[in-house]
Order: sequence, then structure tokens, then C-alpha cells
Amino acid sequence: MSSEDSAKAADAESDMVMGMMSAIEPAIERFDAQVISARESQALLAARIQELSDVLHVMGKVQACDFDSYSRKLNESSRRVANTCRILENVHERLTRMQREISRETYLKKENVTL
Repeated sequence: MSSEDSAKAADAESDMVMGMMSAIEPAIERFDAQVISARESQALLAARIQELSDVLHVMGKVQACDFDSYSRKLNESSRRVANTCRILENVHERLTRMQREISRETYLKKENVTL
């Protein structure tokens, strides 16, 4: 195989990598934005749940109503929200890592082609 053939093969591979990157990158960026938005929503929801739980706790002390079961349900919901937030953070980290690896691979392929 001549150096010209290997250069053409490297060019074709580089073009393929660039094509894949251009196809995948917008989807990764959209998903990344959705993850960030979901994390913000989860944080807001957790704060609202905590506020409601505090109000119910105070009301339970003032009035002789049984709000303990509701408070427990809210606390359980808060734990679930926190768990979902941790999962979303992990997904976000993985997406960031994958995007970095794709960019690094694309850069290395371009460098190999230019050499």
C-alpha cells in the first residue's frame, strides 16, 4: 500500500469521523441541555417539597391534625427527587466525558491526516 493510498484512507476515515461527530454532537448538546434543565427543575421541586413539609409540620403542632403520614410521603418524595438528581448528574458527567472523547478522537484523526 503506497503512502498516497494510506493518506486517502486516512482522509476517508477522517471524513467519516467528522460526519459522525456532526450527526451526534447536536443530539448530545440537546440532551445535555435537557439534563441541566431537569436538574434545575429537580432542585426547585426539592425546595418546594421541603417548604410544604415544614408548613405541614408547623400546622401539625398548632392543630391536632395527623399530618405525619403526609410529611413522611413528602420526605420520601424528596428522597426520590434527590436520587433522580444524582442519576441525572451521572448521566451529565457521562455525556460530557463522551463528548470530550469524541472531540479528542476527531482532533487526533485530523492530526494524523495532516501528518
